[in-house]
Amino acid sequence: MIKSKPKVLVLTNLYPKSDLDYKGIFVKKNYNGLKKNFDTYIVFCNSSSNKLNRFFFYLIFFFKSTVALFRNHDLIYIHFPTRSALALIFFSNKKAKLAINFHGSDLNFKNYLNKFFFFLIRKKLSLSDLIISPSDDYKKKINKLFPKQKIIVSPSSGVQDSFYLSPSNNNKPNDITYISTISEEKGIFDLIEAFLDLNKDLDYIKLNIYGSGKKELLSKLKKIIKDHNNINFYGPLTHNELPEVLNRHKFLVFPSRTESLGLIGIEALACGTPVVGSNLPAIKTYLKHDYNGLLFECGNPNDLKAKMHKLLQDNKKYRKLCNNTRQSVSSFKQSIVINNLNVNLLKLLDDE
Repeated sequence: MIKSKPKVLVLTNLYPKSDLDYKGIFVKKNYNGLKKNFDTYIVFCNSSSNKLNRFFFYLIFFFKSTVALFRNHDLIYIHFPTRSALALIFFSNKKAKLAINFHGSDLNFKNYLNKFFFFLIRKKLSLSDLIISPSDDYKKKINKLFPKQKIIVSPSSGVQDSFYLSPSNNNKPNDITYISTISEEKGIFDLIEAFLDLNKDLDYIKLNIYGSGKKELLSKLKKIIKDHNNINFYGPLTHNELPEVLNRHKFLVFPSRTESLGLIGIEALACGTPVVGSNLPAIKTYLKHDYNGLLFECGNPNDLKAKMHKLLQDNKKYRKLCNNTRQSVSSFKQSIVINNLNVNLLKLLDDE
């Protein structure tokens, strides 16, 4: 007799609606990974830049989540629980296990809406059977809020195995890249300030920027770079385009001012491309200074300039970093990360 797969309901307020929507791609990879061992069903919230549309999409998401919760499931798996778990307020099912997966923006209490929602459902979240953190650093933050809960680390579905097999380019031009959201928090304007200053000393370098963001920030970016022909903005990339883009650049700059993990940094290393990243605790879990990249003081354009200058001028050091990139993040392979997560979830369901 063939044993049926356990039924899992996935709730998330963030899910990519197209290949161009890189934001939330890790949720999609996570969901596809769960399908291997579980009978899965997902309810997600549509996104919109219009506040009124967003409000109605959340109402629809809340209604669909409530209806879905009353169906028969063995496990309820919630991404971004601060925003996605509101329907739990009206739900009580002791038969279904509850796993919640926190991500970077969840526990940002400078956002008053986050703070309100979190304290509204904190009691329900404290009843979870398993909490999933994207990094060891973020786990410390979760542990302060849920000290008695079982917490595991699973790094945002990991990096697609094919990235590790992408062809290396040994004759890269002096092109630097930024691939992330266009926002103050991600440090894009720190990078531009550092690059323009560096360009006074080194006139043969180029900065290529990829990403999406709010209209006002995109306008600010375009206004700053319009008179600089060695800074190019190309808009968002699909996930499948990442290896080719990363492999044709000298290094990735990851100047983020806040991060729970920072998957793009790991993806760059998996492709054999060194990273110059801010010295945030989460980034330091995989970016090792003078081993697979260089760390600079977070929010300090002068230090960022110095580190970029060092990597562009010291070819021997650059080669050394390149040689250490892929193997330094081998444990982040998607196949390994997803398998470990599934093992933990199956064990959770076996525990009575």
